[in-house]
Amino acid sequence: MKFSPENRLYVLIISLGLFLVIVTVVLQAAVISSRQDQLGDEGILATFRRQLASAIEPDNNTPGTLSQSGVADAAPAPTVTSTPFIIVIPATPIVTATETAIPLLPTDTPLPAPTLAPTTAPATDTPTLVPAPPTNTPSEIANTVAPTSTVALEATPVPTAPQFDIRLATASRRVDCANMTAITERILSNRFQMNVQVMFFDTPTQMFDALAEGEADITLCYLDPDDRSFMRDRLGLIRQIGVQHDAGEDYKLQMWANGAYKAQLRDTRACVLDFLEKVDFTDLNTGSQEPQSWIDGHASELSTWLNCSL
Repeated sequence: MKFSPENRLYVLIISLGLFLVIVTVVLQAAVISSRQDQLGDEGILATFRRQLASAIEPDNNTPGTLSQSGVADAAPAPTVTSTPFIIVIPATPIVTATETAIPLLPTDTPLPAPTLAPTTAPATDTPTLVPAPPTNTPSEIANTVAPTSTVALEATPVPTAPQFDIRLATASRRVDCANMTAITERILSNRFQMNVQVMFFDTPTQMFDALAEGEADITLCYLDPDDRSFMRDRLGLIRQIGVQHDAGEDYKLQMWANGAYKAQLRDTRACVLDFLEKVDFTDLNTGSQEPQSWIDGHASELSTWLNCSL
């Protein structure tokens, strides 16, 4: 049996009441026992006292009258009675807890499905009638021209300008420098595998402007002393390569380059720059032969120019 907290309180109160009743009964029994002992002792003394009084006083003395000696009879001693003190505790009903089994739903019984209230579709407006698409007659279909398919044209890449490793500039001069430029171009292409472009200008001014602005890289057509004014006007933008590559009684042909391009050759193609500094066509008769024939006939000079120890 399981006791709830309330039932446990009731049991505790009843136990406390029973304990107090037992204690009270024990105390009352002890008090009564002590009183009886005192009464027994007083009875012996009182008997002895009465016997002594009867021997002294005459028999005709009555209680409440004076004796011959003038002393009144002593009043009898009062009898003390003790009343037991009893505490009455009303009985409290004991409430017992009863186990009540909680009914469980059977596991096999399916839960009822929720019932959905039927929904009524709201009233709609007057339906809009859509006319059917018109149908074409066979004659109209025959007269319809089928659309022509458009063929996407592939974009043709624009050819880009070839990237040249070196651009040689030349112009019309009183001394022929065009054939020297052609021989140099052939050596650079065959021996150094460079992509070379030869650029022709109408005037020396155009040639030196292109050289200073970086539109051309090197020229073998600097004629001294005729072109000294061009050199002074563009000083710092163009640089001389070597000393001279041809000379006559009243002229010297020198090689000049764009300043930035010469620095690039020094850093990336040192042997090419070394070859250009060694080239010397003096007294080699370059104007009467085709460039490749001249190269084949001057193998010893060519080996000296191409000897690079860098």
